[in-house]
Amino acid sequence: MRAAILGACKKLSPGELHVYAIDFDDQTLGMLEDLPHVGAIVGAGERDRQIRLLRYLQREVAERRERVATDPAALVDLPRIVVAVDNYAGFRAAFDDPSDMAIKESLGRIVADGPGVGIVVLATAKQPIDIPTTVASLVPAKLVFALADRYEYTGLGVSVTEPPEVAGRAFESGTSLEVQLMNIGPADVLAVAVAAAAADSMLPAQATPWSIELLPAEVKVPDVVDGAEVFDLEWRVPVALGDDRLQPVGWVLREGDHVLISGPARSGKSTTLATIGAVLRIARPDIRITGLATRRSPLVESPEVDQMFSDPAELVASLAAADPSVPHAVLVDDAEDIDDSAGAISGLLAERLPHRHFFVTGAADILRTAYGHWTQSVRRSRQGMALKPSGSGDGDLWQANLPRNQPAAFPPGRGYLITDGSVELAQVAWQ
Repeated sequence: MRAAILGACKKLSPGELHVYAIDFDDQTLGMLEDLPHVGAIVGAGERDRQIRLLRYLQREVAERRERVATDPAALVDLPRIVVAVDNYAGFRAAFDDPSDMAIKESLGRIVADGPGVGIVVLATAKQPIDIPTTVASLVPAKLVFALADRYEYTGLGVSVTEPPEVAGRAFESGTSLEVQLMNIGPADVLAVAVAAAAADSMLPAQATPWSIELLPAEVKVPDVVDGAEVFDLEWRVPVALGDDRLQPVGWVLREGDHVLISGPARSGKSTTLATIGAVLRIARPDIRITGLATRRSPLVESPEVDQMFSDPAELVASLAAADPSVPHAVLVDDAEDIDDSAGAISGLLAERLPHRHFFVTGAADILRTAYGHWTQSVRRSRQGMALKPSGSGDGDLWQANLPRNQPAAFPPGRGYLITDGSVELAQVAWQ
């Protein structure tokens, strides 16, 4: 596998070839990571990066197919992509849970659809049975090394009587051509890396391989605020870094839309409200921001909040007197503690003013069972964020399906950003 990758890298520049690998074997592919062609070498224990790499490849296949459909010549200008999977059985075992079926099948789709758009998969297996028949039937080129069972050669299209004992000796499937693989040492890798880097020192950034990074545990407001906009009929409110592309994500709010943010204590709900205030203030300095919290809240100390109330009646009176033509954000913390038996807050939500949007936080387990609560009107927008969810059932607040297989840990500010039912893991920005 290393020989094949290096052979390709010697012939093509980093602008013409991008390489990605998932190492489920002895972790020796890591020596290739310094090559300028390599976007990522993902280890066996890096599940998040494995999933992100497969998502990226699926997206790349789909985008290339769409582009080639309208302009067949466009494929010539796109870099070729080699995806190396060392020990296919290890990959299948890592995604053996029924909830991982879509992830496991995604590699098969890349094997099937990738070659037509310049994306090929290079895989190894310790025995033929490790490769599913549906995948093996799509692979035209196979190299067969020494196998423990000589009868398995016939099934792979190789006619031999005695398996070779020379390291690196293999047979080509179909022709039985005997070949000898070159031995790759660290010195060779370093030499290729230096030569390639020197030849392509002026490679434009857009031509370099896409890096498969982890979603950071700390994001700052300047990292996400560039796309924020507050118009008369539409607000764009980016508040987090999304897991899919590691780019800013948030909500697009139109007339009558509101946002619900759920999570347990110390999950980052109140800080998310403060972030929303900071993003909106940068996007529209003249926006009016009002806060409501019946108990202690970080919003009290937020410099972005123009008015802070602890009594819902005072909030209602203030909003009733406000100029309806001025953009107004209402930040409500711990909504489950706020009683609206008189229906005043529900009345404000029912007005559906295009310049006013509510951003509300609450505990998911309480709000799910709070039938008739005023937050029902907020939930109908299906916009929000589930911070540190206790399970996939938290998505019921937005009629959305949260992933069953969730990360083992959620640092403060991490959760699922929800927009019209679509779900993406994200990390909220802090000030």
